[in-house]
Amino acid sequence: MCPPSDEVTETLSETADPADGATERESVGEATERDAPEYDAVDRYWIVRQAVEDALMNVFWTFVLLGFGLALLAGGVLAMFGNGDSQISLLVGVALVGLGVGNVAVALDVSIPFLSAD
Repeated sequence: MCPPSDEVTETLSETADPADGATERESVGEATERDAPEYDAVDRYWIVRQAVEDALMNVFWTFVLLGFGLALLAGGVLAMFGNGDSQISLLVGVALVGLGVGNVAVALDVSIPFLSAD
């Protein structure tokens, strides 16, 4: 999907000088040269395209993190209960379950109280 190329576009960097003084039109609410430029069809196309791409990548990486976390959980449970008499496998299993739970929490945006910066 290509953007329309026959239109002349105004770049976002072409704005009025912010050092200009305010006029009485600004107090009435009319548009002035200091206002943000209107987006044309090409600018809107690229903004929407970038937003959709970011959203799809967020969904993809959420599924990847969720799958990796569930694999860590399954590996930890198998390590804990697969060889129950070994202390090392029990320790590795608990560590894998902890990493899996943390990974799933990060994938689902669950706030972890002891890791939260708030």
